Amino acid sequence: MKILLVEQDLELMAEINRALTKSDHVVECVSNGIQGLSRALDVEYAALILDRRLPGLDGLDVVKRLRAKGRETPVLFVSQTSDIRDRIESLESGADDYL
Repeated sequence: MKILLVEQDLELMAEINRALTKSDHVVECVSNGIQGLSRALDVEYAALILDRRLPGLDGLDVVKRLRAKGRETPVLFVSQTSDIRDRIESLESGADDYL
């Protein structure tokens, strides 16, 4: 499975990348929302894993713009925030799940 991981925390990015690669997934990593949106529009991925708060372009905006372009790639938000409003907002923006 080819996955795009968009995460600003480089240590967390490395951990997630290592775990997914160990499970035989192909992972492309970028650290900001602008790069993430660009890659997600240019390349077909089986899934996207996004940080909620990203530099350049917030994760919510990335998902909204992808959905507006007709992209239905499954999106999982990964966030350290446990605020229920963030979860609701993420799902309403077009994400498929929130962790």
